[in-house]
Amino acid sequence: MARDYVRPEIPDSLYAELTQGRQLAINPDKPDLLMALDRVQHQARKRRLRAPEVLRAWHRFTHGDRAIVSIAAQTSAPEHYEWPVHVTLFQAVTITPQLTGIILDRAAIHPGQQLEWPVPDEPGSARTRRNAIVTAFWLHLSDRDILSLDAHTAAA
Repeated sequence: MARDYVRPEIPDSLYAELTQGRQLAINPDKPDLLMALDRVQHQARKRRLRAPEVLRAWHRFTHGDRAIVSIAAQTSAPEHYEWPVHVTLFQAVTITPQLTGIILDRAAIHPGQQLEWPVPDEPGSARTRRNAIVTAFWLHLSDRDILSLDAHTAAA
């Protein structure tokens, strides 16, 4: 079961407003993944992720040595489209050696553009990656978790 921590200063109504349907979890298990996938895609009809795809990506993440695994139903939108393409995305991220996080979301890709991942997968500076992780998961990270992330980032 995922860790059930939300920053205490965030009331439920503000949490719903800030996440806008995005599903975040820290240290989830298989039922947490499937429940989050259902919540994100409950009204989506197109460009959805199937449960086996998400579970395979989770298995690659938990049994591999990658710090991040990202999959999406589609990663770019053709330039000739007139409207954004809405897709489901899944990211599994190593926050610290003790904390892993997942993001499931419906994202809009504008015509001629690429999908912008919540936590970029490209190699870059450790500080940039740390900032992306804090931006994505801050609602679920305690001050101690953020300090641990800073120490983990400094060691990288």
